[in-house]
Amino acid sequence: IGLIPVAQTAVTSHYPAAMCRLSVYVGPPLLMEEILTKPTRSIVSQSQQSRERVLGNVNGDGFGIGWYENVGTRDEEPCVFNSTQPAWTCRNLTRLARKIYASQIFAHVRAASPGMPVVEVSCHPFSHGRYMWMHNGFVSHFPRLRRRLESLLPENLYLLLEGRSDSEYAFMLFLSMLRSTTDALEPFELQHAMYAAV
Repeated sequence: IGLIPVAQTAVTSHYPAAMCRLSVYVGPPLLMEEILTKPTRSIVSQSQQSRERVLGNVNGDGFGIGWYENVGTRDEEPCVFNSTQPAWTCRNLTRLARKIYASQIFAHVRAASPGMPVVEVSCHPFSHGRYMWMHNGFVSHFPRLRRRLESLLPENLYLLLEGRSDSEYAFMLFLSMLRSTTDALEPFELQHAMYAAV
């Protein structure tokens, strides 16, 4: 299975106990259960046993999966399913994972940043247009930076904010660096936007 190693994207790491877990798969189409539920270190298993966590070992503040069904066709927007349930308690996740084939899969289990509520609009992955976003870590001093970040967003993206999480704000900032959220952009353009946002 061609799992992509995803670097930790924490801007800072003062709270190692509040780290999410994420997985990305890109390869031949396969059943989602091959990534989400079957492997010994699947994302669902990690939601219950995060060995790397310093305080506690549970990522139970919600989860999300995102996938692209029709890569190369007119519909290139991802499908996304989010829930505030712990991943290991969601029967629908298990049912979906046994039936859905995809060649690009994002999976995330959440450990909410300090002070962040456990609400569905804060569960990753976030999506807009053809892009999905997941984040592992937290933005240091986010409550003090929030207003400044809002002022950097164009109105159309500011109005898309649904939650108050640092991750969603980071996604909107990333989108603001793109010349288009509907056109296919070159990898170097996405990389440049990522660096500019961070």
